[in-house]
Amino acid sequence: MKQSWLRFDFILFFTVLALLGFGLAMIYSTTLYPTQSPSLFGSPVFRQGLVAAVGVILILILTFVDYGVLGYHPLGVLSPITRRRQEPAGLGLSLHHEQYSKVEREPGGLSIKDSLLLLIEGLSNPFYVLALALLFAVSVVGKSSLGAQRWIDLRFFDLQPSEVAKLMVIIALARYLADHEDTIHDLRHLLVSIVQVAIPVLMIARQPDLGTALTIMAIWLAMVIMAGIPWRHLLLLALSGLAALPVVWTHWLSDYQRERLLIFMNPQLDPLGAGYNLIQSRISVGAGGLLGRGLNSGTQSQLNFLRIQHTDYIFSVLAEELGFIGAALLIALYCLLIMQALTIAANSRDTFGRLIASGVAGMIVFQVFINIGMNIGLSPVTGIPLPFISYGRSSLFVLLISMGILESIAWRRKEQEHRHTTIELEVDTIS
Repeated sequence: MKQSWLRFDFILFFTVLALLGFGLAMIYSTTLYPTQSPSLFGSPVFRQGLVAAVGVILILILTFVDYGVLGYHPLGVLSPITRRRQEPAGLGLSLHHEQYSKVEREPGGLSIKDSLLLLIEGLSNPFYVLALALLFAVSVVGKSSLGAQRWIDLRFFDLQPSEVAKLMVIIALARYLADHEDTIHDLRHLLVSIVQVAIPVLMIARQPDLGTALTIMAIWLAMVIMAGIPWRHLLLLALSGLAALPVVWTHWLSDYQRERLLIFMNPQLDPLGAGYNLIQSRISVGAGGLLGRGLNSGTQSQLNFLRIQHTDYIFSVLAEELGFIGAALLIALYCLLIMQALTIAANSRDTFGRLIASGVAGMIVFQVFINIGMNIGLSPVTGIPLPFISYGRSSLFVLLISMGILESIAWRRKEQEHRHTTIELEVDTIS
């Protein structure tokens, strides 16, 4: 049992615990003012802490669950131009060896029928279907807040399906790209992956939740790059996207979203209105100095000059109260977490695990970059939470589940290495 725990990624685990500690401390600090519930059990820090505790337990449980079960697809690989080449048996690669078999192209091109089968395969993944079902449900029975319909009231918990959809899309996209890794240069696989993300992105953008929609797009980009999609295809797609920007600006973005972009470029256009939070956020970051004013002692947060401080602008509060040292430590923890996720991806026993780890890493990189950039005026306000720090139980729960899957990927790789070493020792002993 002691040797088994050597397969556990303690660096990843303790980095997550440190980030959770940062987050709970800052949520406590930002929710002290009288407008919040005086009851401990009703306080935001207690609710966030409860989710954190459950999530940490789930990390430990998921470590022992083979992530290969996430690759289950009832329809399998549908295209008749592909055939499965199974990996050698006896290496203990998975309980579901068919999920890790590779797909090879046989002579001949793709017909329209084959292309449709590829699309059906990509859109019929159980996790993907569940994500779309949740997004549809929130559009029907979801509750509205501040003009957005993003949450489903479960009595004890407000579920935000768009957060769940991020992880579901990662799993579904990883399965599809892994199944077709030997034919990944075919343009049709890029197009299928685009359709896979376009549907949830459009559903989420209608809530409206542009921040999460952009996060899923960033996840997709990280995963297709890791999968080996040709750069010429991505360049062609980027040029098409640039050409479509005028249409997006005119017909897709709402008035408040266009206002946010304009205010981002010049907050002084409306210093007491749309530009107020951005101006106050910059003041908070600059007021912290090297060591900060001290926890619970920030004037911007405690005097309520900075609004939405426990979600969107929590980094500004951290920078004011803990100073440059605290902010630098937080960023260092993020860098360590991302490096561990990428290391797990690089060392994964198979493409499926590598792509899941890459998608999780891409999600965290994008959210950290955009949220901190938003707080210091380097990116527009999008409402993207700061991972593990911002208040948001759905977001935190999904992140911790993602960490559990990363631990499972790391554990399986080290387990495989241990088995190979054992086999080699037995062979040497016999010889």
